This record gives sequence, C-alpha cells and structure tokens, in this order.
Amino acid sequence: RRVHGDTHIFSIMTTYKLTYFNGRGLGELARLVFAAAGVEFEDVRIEMDQWPALKTSLPLPFKQVPILETKGQVIAQSNTIARYLAREFNLYPTDNSQIAREEMILDGLADVNTAFMRSRYEDDSTRKQTFLDKALNEVVPRILTGLEGQLEANNGGNGFFVGDSLTLADLALQVFIYNNFVTENRMETLESVAPKLKALYDRVVEVPNVKRWLAMRPQTAW
Repeated sequence: RRVHGDTHIFSIMTTYKLTYFNGRGLGELARLVFAAAGVEFEDVRIEMDQWPALKTSLPLPFKQVPILETKGQVIAQSNTIARYLAREFNLYPTDNSQIAREEMILDGLADVNTAFMRSRYEDDSTRKQTFLDKALNEVVPRILTGLEGQLEANNGGNGFFVGDSLTLADLALQVFIYNNFVTENRMETLESVAPKLKALYDRVVEVPNVKRWLAMRPQTAW
C-alpha cells in the first residue's frame, strides 16, 4: 500500500500516523520514540517530487512536515511531536525538576544541531567552512561538555540523562550523534570532547527496541 509515498505500516488498526519526507531529518526522533516504546505507527514517507502537490492537500497547520495525526488531532512541529509522544509512552519525566533537566538537555542538543545546520545548508563554500569551524571548535566543546556534566550529575554518568531509565533526552542524543558525528566520521572528535556522551550513545543503540529499529529502518542519505 502507498499513502503519499513509501509507507511502512506496522498495524492494521493504526492509532498514530506520522508524515514526513523519506529521510531521517526532523522526523527521526519521533520514529525513534515509537520504536523505543514498542508502539505501532504508520510511517508515511513523502518523496521530494510529491511534495509540491501534497503541500496543498495534506492537513498542515504550518504548511510543513512533520505532522502527527492521532485521536482526531493534527500536531505539527517536530519537537512538539517528539515530546508529546514521549509523554504518551512514559519516556518523559513527570517531576517538575526532572522535566526542567530533561528540557535543558533537549534544548542544548538543539543549539548544537543548529550550529551544524548553518554549515550544512550554506551554499557559499567559504561561509560553509566558517560555520563548520565555529560549530566544531566553539559550540561543540562548550555545550557537549555541559551536557556531559548533566549526565555525570545523574548517578555518575553511567546510566541515562534523567532518572534511572531511558527518556526522550537519551533518544535525542542518539539522533544528534548519528546525524552529526557518525555519518560525518567525527566519532573521534566526540570521544575526545565528551567520552561519557559517546558511552551513553553506545548504550542507547543497544536498547533492544532501538537496536531493532536502527537495523530495519529505510536507509536514506539524510
């Protein structure tokens, strides 16, 4: 069956329908939350040549993807979707102090990712390299060192970011490291700057449901 593109359906009775391009991008964290929780969902993947037509026919609150359709509601914005799903599936703290720690980590990861994205989407080669140098030499050491400090403050840094079990912050770290370090052959840089974050990444990818998703997901360029 095809729905707006290549669709991977994991249940006949789908409660959750996630629509995004056929790439990891801004949709992968939500997919990873579904996988970690063991929850079935409809994974709708749009090919780029289909997007102009679908942009006017899909229920897009902000004329962009990803969107999540569930319980008669359309939810937009990738971070909102991921946090909604994490709360739905008990992958988010409930204590207000722990929520603050969780969101501080998520926002820190978003800041580093933004620094990399400035370089990735810059067309001018000189500016592209300038942005990348700033990301690697200034933003990465500053924020990843801080994130490692947050990890170490939780049981010595040998478990997860918040509490005693996997949460959205750990999954977001996996997506961030894979996209910005694994695919770019920068893992030595990561290990030299924040070895405990590298160790946490290694733990997360070995979580059985996460490991299963990483092995079965469509292989895409981005």
